[in-house]
Amino acid sequence: MKRFLDPTKRQKTLQRVVGVVPDLAAADLVLLRYKPGRRMVARLDLQGQPCGVLKIMAGPGFDGALIGATAAMADGQAPCLVRMPPWARC
Repeated sequence: MKRFLDPTKRQKTLQRVVGVVPDLAAADLVLLRYKPGRRMVARLDLQGQPCGVLKIMAGPGFDGALIGATAAMADGQAPCLVRMPPWARC
């Protein structure tokens, strides 16, 4: 989480996780929720327009969040572009 919050490391870290939308690596990060060491939710803005959401979680909540995102996607909500298990490092 610290790498995403550090402006000097953010773009390089985002490049590793944005997957099929590489333009998101240049996005501004607008912090929505932050629980140190547990969870971070941020909106990604390009040219002042919201274009994605970044959600980072520590271990135990990952599986539930992935199930929720998959169900929402099946119901016509925004697609989940990238998912990484908690043991993967950015």
